[in-house]
Amino acid sequence: MLRSTLEAMEFDVDTANSLEEALGTLRRTTYSAVITDLRLGADERTLGLELVAAARAAYPRAPVIVLTGFGNPNVMDQVFRLGASFYFEKPVSISRLKRALEGVAPPNPPRTCSRAEERA
Repeated sequence: MLRSTLEAMEFDVDTANSLEEALGTLRRTTYSAVITDLRLGADERTLGLELVAAARAAYPRAPVIVLTGFGNPNVMDQVFRLGASFYFEKPVSISRLKRALEGVAPPNPPRTCSRAEERA
């Protein structure tokens, strides 16, 4: 659902099902924004935190947006300490995501890297 919404906004979207796949994609492609779930794929650990740090290092000016259905104040603090621009607990409205992406100019390149497109 999130993927199709972002594509309707004229963003190109890449997805990954694991931290390793996401990190590889970050190394190979230039992004104007990164959207990640706190939990990647079926893994119940908070691997999205590692992706936040990698995305911030690779793209210091791009918004990094974290979505989660398992948030708490400690996780939120960690997310922002690692450099996330936005933290949203699910369900998050499309209008909030649009506001978070304001100023990010689609389309190609760069691309929006989404890690949570089916869970949002």
